[in-house]
Amino acid sequence: MNRNIYADFLKGTLILLVIFGHCIQEFSYLRGNRFAADVCQQLIYGFHMPLFFAISGYFAYSSVRKYGIKDFIINRLLLLIIPFVVFVVIITLCENQWGNTSHIQILKTFIGNLTGRFWFVKQLAELLVLLYILNNMKIDKPMFVIGISIFLLLLPSNSAISIGKYLLFFYVGYWLHNENLKKYYSWCKKHIWLFLLSAAGLFTVNRYSFIKIHLWDGGHSIPLIGILFAIVLCISVAVCLFVCMDKYIPQKFTNTVAQIGTQTLAIYLIQGLFFDLHYAFFPSVLFFKRNTCLHVFTTIILTVLIWLVIQLLSRNNITRYLLLGKK
Repeated sequence: MNRNIYADFLKGTLILLVIFGHCIQEFSYLRGNRFAADVCQQLIYGFHMPLFFAISGYFAYSSVRKYGIKDFIINRLLLLIIPFVVFVVIITLCENQWGNTSHIQILKTFIGNLTGRFWFVKQLAELLVLLYILNNMKIDKPMFVIGISIFLLLLPSNSAISIGKYLLFFYVGYWLHNENLKKYYSWCKKHIWLFLLSAAGLFTVNRYSFIKIHLWDGGHSIPLIGILFAIVLCISVAVCLFVCMDKYIPQKFTNTVAQIGTQTLAIYLIQGLFFDLHYAFFPSVLFFKRNTCLHVFTTIILTVLIWLVIQLLSRNNITRYLLLGKK
């Protein structure tokens, strides 16, 4: 099957930003709330998860057309949920020193990890279920979905708010699959400075509200300004990355990042396991506190290690399915 190298390159870039953001949280701030005030952190969290959900929606459309809504949803959910549960089990065993505590305590830890770990996987699974429901009810039209998103954003529930904002981006990607993307790309490229200046203005004006509201990693308020900021920044990043990939980035580098983009689920789960184990066993390790941009090097080292683990797990069909979410 021919892959879309730009989409893989975009996904690879985004998952590297996920690792970079988590390196800032873990190694510079030790998971303290102060990391939300970090400029690099604010910029990354302004767009990377919304863009991830938009890409997921974009490819969901072609898969629905190819396999049918029911088969696609079932297969996709299995490839998401099985590795998620396996990694939660591994984390639970490690946190409880491989069973040296009571069974009841292990069960409590397991349930807590099921609800508290790897939020992106659970959120995507919820959106896929919503896609199935809305598609079967024939109410997956733009105005209706936007109405649902707005309604969820207004509810006094963090879970509802989180679903509402990501539902919007997921369906934007889903609808764009039927559109002429070259036409949109040309227009956005022509007006890229307008998007960049708008993003800079929104970021500057609302920076301190971004500190108080951790917009894209669970959601704690109604992020209307955050949604506008994310839309503008998502467009800016997507266009700039395509221009750079097309004209300036060496093909070998593009292919490497695109290859990383083919394993985003596995990378997300493995890096989550790494950071959880680091926090459990080495909670006081702290470096690059004053210059978090240097975590670029930490990200590169960690990505190489994760990729070696993925290559090792890919050799066996069972581990490839259970841990990497690949058939």
